[in-house]
Amino acid sequence: MICLCFNCSCALQNGTSDNTIVNIGESGNASVVGSASSVDYLLISYFVFGLVGVVGNCFACSIIVGHRPLRTRLANYYVINQCALDLMVSLLLLTNMPTVTNYKISLDAGGMINCYLWKSRVLLLGFMTSSLFNVVALTIERYFEVIYPIKHKLYFSRSIVIVSISASWVMGVIFKMCHIYPGLLVSPGGFCLAGGKNIPFRASITSVSNFLGEYFIDLCIIAFCYIQMGRKLRISVGPRAPSTGVESSSSRARKNILKTLLTVVVGLALTGFFKQVLALINGLGIYALDLGGPMYKVSLSLQYSNCCINPFIYMFQYKEFQRGVMVLFRLRQTKRRVDATSTRVFTQETPLHI
Repeated sequence: MICLCFNCSCALQNGTSDNTIVNIGESGNASVVGSASSVDYLLISYFVFGLVGVVGNCFACSIIVGHRPLRTRLANYYVINQCALDLMVSLLLLTNMPTVTNYKISLDAGGMINCYLWKSRVLLLGFMTSSLFNVVALTIERYFEVIYPIKHKLYFSRSIVIVSISASWVMGVIFKMCHIYPGLLVSPGGFCLAGGKNIPFRASITSVSNFLGEYFIDLCIIAFCYIQMGRKLRISVGPRAPSTGVESSSSRARKNILKTLLTVVVGLALTGFFKQVLALINGLGIYALDLGGPMYKVSLSLQYSNCCINPFIYMFQYKEFQRGVMVLFRLRQTKRRVDATSTRVFTQETPLHI
């Protein structure tokens, strides 16, 4: 059997969708047979990654928004947006993935909205793609800041950054809509089946465009920017005499941001590589992939784990973020001491009436 589906989880003709077996009869009606396994470890991973992602990304957003040096730097606008996108993915992992176990819908407007926006998981997959697009936009902003610093100051204003951030949200969702909706089938029996209308040629075209658009081309752009930035920094640092303290501090901060971003990119590439390659060879017909098998489930777990790892990267590698965490905890400790002192003084000064 050749799988006609290349999204994260969808129904197959007489196949499986995650842990649910779906049969499609000759009339086009579908029936959910049952669970493919007693313990769904993939579902457990959804809850674990979702919970860690919600807590971690909320914490990261609060640090960046609360610490002024982080909040005022343009590059951190993209970091905040990355946390927001990862937070949305984490929330959808907790709400969307575990609840879509029944593909039955009503054949009315509400049922169509449920099929196209919820059961198709287009928002979850779209926000994951938007996360990658946001990293590309951040890399391009860093590229101009290092290679063309004058143009960066002239053209990269706050409004331009906000427009590019908004574009990453929209483009990611539209990109996945263009890949999911052409193959989405609503059967006469009222079942929402992603990949139900795919033919082998369409599956091949979509799998290739999906691999190029949301993985390979993006990583090539990032690699090009990093190679150019590395050359520029090496040339600018080598022949010069030791700079002033302020310039040295600024240079160290710039390099720290680039190293942190590189770690984020490496994590994004590694967690998505296995699933992207499997989806590509499956769509091209090279290998018939069982979407209910353990290999594909492991690839999904790796890909979804990316929504919760970035806060740990910021915590252990981003120096200014670490300062923000220290400032936050110091403020809380100072506030507790002030409250305790004021309470003690109030108790001592209050007269005792007998």
